[in-house]
Amino acid sequence: MEQQRSRNLGKARRDRERRQRRSAAKPQARAAQAQSQSKSQPQPAQAQAQSQPKPAQAQVPPQSPPLLARLRPLPRRELRAVEEAAKVQRK
Repeated sequence: MEQQRSRNLGKARRDRERRQRRSAAKPQARAAQAQSQSKSQPQPAQAQAQSQPKPAQAQVPPQSPPLLARLRPLPRRELRAVEEAAKVQRK
């Protein structure tokens, strides 16, 4: 019983971390999608991106290190540090 519960908690944590990683990857995917589909149909995400004009060059350098970090699994300590930094950025 206790083992089953701890296994479920571990699974929930893994699923939550996977969702966080996917949601962290979405801005790049959305930008790529917006470029490929800009001719076919306007998307709400695209309209939102246009309403807040930001220089594209300023956005690229901050995105490259997280992309590299995503390729290899992070140790727990580093993962926690990255999540804390993300929480601070959201505020």
